[in-house]
Amino acid sequence: PFTLTRRRIDTLFVAAGAVVAIVLAVVGGLLAWGSPFIAAIVAFVAAAVMVVLVAAGVFHLRGHRVG
Repeated sequence: PFTLTRRRIDTLFVAAGAVVAIVLAVVGGLLAWGSPFIAAIVAFVAAAVMVVLVAAGVFHLRGHRVG
């Protein structure tokens, strides 16, 4: 029969924690790699379609009202 001892529960929790740590490390690595990659792609596409992103408040400083 399968008995659930304290040692077995501890082993399961340690294994589950190790799996979670590995998954979080992989996800963090993908996010760290993906963020500059996506920023570069967005900048490339914006330049290709000639989109100019202006800083917030630029129109207000020049006397124009937006909206």
